This record gives sequence, C-alpha cells and structure tokens, in this order.
Amino acid sequence: MLIQKKNIIGMILCIMLFSASVPILMGVKSSPDSMFQGEDILTLTQANTNTPISASLAQKLNEQDFVVVASPEIHAFSYTINRRNKDYEPVIVRGVEPAIFLQIESARLLKGGYDGNFMLVGEGLSRRLGVQVGHNVTITGSTVPAILESTTTGIFSSSTSANDHILIPLDSARKFMGLSKDDVISIRVKTDNEQMLIDFLTDQEYSVVVSTKSGIPISVNENKTYEEKLAEELAIKWTDTAEFSASNQSFISTFIQRGAGTIGVVVLGFITLNALLTFIGITAILARAVIERRKDIGILAAIGADKKAIYLLLLKDLLIISIIASGIGVLLGFISAVIIQDLGIIVAFGIIIQPAIDLTLLIITFLVAILIGCTSGLMVSSIILATRPSKLMQDVEDVEEAFETETLSESIGV
Repeated sequence: MLIQKKNIIGMILCIMLFSASVPILMGVKSSPDSMFQGEDILTLTQANTNTPISASLAQKLNEQDFVVVASPEIHAFSYTINRRNKDYEPVIVRGVEPAIFLQIESARLLKGGYDGNFMLVGEGLSRRLGVQVGHNVTITGSTVPAILESTTTGIFSSSTSANDHILIPLDSARKFMGLSKDDVISIRVKTDNEQMLIDFLTDQEYSVVVSTKSGIPISVNENKTYEEKLAEELAIKWTDTAEFSASNQSFISTFIQRGAGTIGVVVLGFITLNALLTFIGITAILARAVIERRKDIGILAAIGADKKAIYLLLLKDLLIISIIASGIGVLLGFISAVIIQDLGIIVAFGIIIQPAIDLTLLIITFLVAILIGCTSGLMVSSIILATRPSKLMQDVEDVEEAFETETLSESIGV
C-alpha cells in the first residue's frame, strides 16, 4: 500500500543526511585522543612540574624487549600561511625523531627525506596549504613568542591525524616552545606488555603519568610537594570530577579526557538534533504517502475491516520501506562522509576531521534509521486510523487540512 518509489527515495535522502553526520561528528569527538594517543599506543607525560619528562627515557624504553617503539615528542599549536589563498591556517607542529615517529604512526615517506634540519609536512596538510618539497614554511609559536622558518624537506602519509601535522627536529621544537635541553612534552609508546612497562617505570623510579588504552591514567612514582598537591586539589575542586581527581593526571591526560568528554556532550546533542530532524522529515513523507492512500484505507474500514488488520498491513509496508531506505541511505551517508574527508572540507584543531567509520557504528546507525522510520510511520498510521472512514474518503484537501492542522500538530507537540 505504501511501497512506492517516491516514498523510498524521500526516506533515503533524509537517512543519508543523518548517516553522513554521525561518523563525522564521532570523528570530531575522537580528535583530542587521536592527536596524542592512537590505536594501541600509550602516552607518558610528566607527573608534576619538578620532574620534566626526558627524551632519554624514550631511548631506554627502545632498548627494552617489551617495547615495540617509543617516540619522544613535543606538540605545539601554531599558525602558518596557506600558499593557495594567502590566509592564516591553524596547524599542529610536532618535534620528533622522524624515523621513530614514522614507525609508531605506521606512516611512510612519499617525497624527499629528513636528514639534518628537516621539516616534514603531512600529505593532507600539503594538499590543503599547497606546500611541496623545497617550499619555505613559516610557523609561529603559541606558548612563547617565536617564529620558525624552514624549508620543506619531505612529504609523508599517515592514516591518523598526523597526516595534517608538520614535523620538525626536537631541538628546533624545544627552542620553539621554550623547553630545556632534553625535555619533551610526551613519549608515546607501543608495547606488547602494558604491565611490564608500568613495572619498568616504577623500578627505575621515573615519575610519569601513563595514559592507557583503557582511558584510565596511571600515576607512577608520583612525588609532589604539599604546596603542589594543595594547588592541584583546589583546581580539581572547581574544574574536575571525583574520578578525575583520583588519578592526578598531567595536562595531556587532562586534554584527552576533558576535551573528549566536553566535545562528546556537544556531539551527542548534534546527533540527537539530527535524529529529530530526520524523524520530522520522514514523518512528512509518510504523512503524504498515507494521505494519498486514504480512500483505500477508508474503504477497508467501511466494509468492516478490523483496525488491527489495517494497522498490521501498514506496519508491514513501513518495515519494508524502512529497511530498504535505511540500508541504502546509511551506505550512501557513510560514503558521503568519506568523500567529505577526502575533500578536506571539515577542519578542526588544525586537522581534517577523520570520520569514525567502522562496522559497529554502521550497524547502530542502520538500526536507529529503521527505528526512526517505523516510529514516524506508526505515529502517522495511528492518526489516520483514528479518523472516521467517511472522512477518509473525502477530497484530499479536506483530509490534509484536518490531518496537518489538528491531529498531527497535536501529536508532535507543535
């Protein structure tokens, strides 16, 4: 009764827009974590201001059998100039040991090299800024007043957010950030045995915070003065939860947890709003579809057909078109999200947002789309079946007026 091409196409368009937004918004939520951690990577940061983390620790970790690779890094939020439009662009600059960084990122060098005073630009950032090997790039400091001008020596490709970063030597990054010799902001570690890593740090009396894959930071050999603990407790009292205060994280852990948590609330709000708009759009499509079949429904009711039988008939059609429209719409939506990523349209934190596309999210989105379609259809069917058969067989204009201005508006609370 309701299975018509125009109804299915209309629902596909609504669901496609909803499905495209879900992986993109989830990608925004994971952006803080992707900057500093990554898949199967732990992050070590300093536990307090008295014990800065040293690059020498990374060297010792790379000598251990249980460590796959340990990358000492310095992160800086910076600005540079887009060669295409001559506008300022936010960018993340990372001081690294290039061979180790490319290994932990599973990245590969596309052009050029990294000997001496290198500057490597991620492939995504290279396309966005119009930067190639041999081009001069100027970046400005965000923590201390600093300007660094260097020549691009290579282009690299990574499947992570690093694809939009600029890589420079650790020594240059220290000057750029005002850090002391051998100091780094974090050490990212890929290990086969997380517990052996914790035990090694404990035995060697390194005072660090480990941001684990489970999302629960672990403080190792914490050694804070009474004044530092008092100041931290005061800050935590006003800014952080009880769970957060129990872990005594460093600023990287703070950024990852609090950043992801805050963004998560916004993302959830946008997803909910998109779901509501999709519901309204599908309701309008199905309302029109049911109204167009009003006479058929009215005739069935007039000759004595049970409302339950008519209801089940409509439900069957609703389920069929919801499954078809959801399957096609979700698939097209996820494909659209990938295309948007490739075009580099959505940029946040100086990086192109990478949609969170996986099988679990696809299935959940598909089921939610079916639920939205069936729910809106059942609401419309309930309204139409509550109408007298004689009224259903009136001219369509009369039915539409009654349906839209009285019953439907009351049902959706407008």
